[in-house]
Amino acid sequence: MIFGAFGNPSSCSVSDRLYVKATHPQYDKIYAMALMAYASGKKVFAYSHSCEPVGWYAVAETTFNIVQPYAAFNIRD
Repeated sequence: MIFGAFGNPSSCSVSDRLYVKATHPQYDKIYAMALMAYASGKKVFAYSHSCEPVGWYAVAETTFNIVQPYAAFNIRD
């Protein structure tokens, strides 16, 4: 779960949070980019194309913006 001023691109029940599944093919790279952006004071930009519940994090009715394998994840100044 990545917190930030992301808005709510997929109109989920919770805004300003992006979730990257551990099964994402580039999970380790995205995680490293998010940590690097945070440590260097940079912003991340990501696309979300769906809303899904994250069972370990919140109740089943709560949905979050999901970063899909075909979505972009970038660092910005």
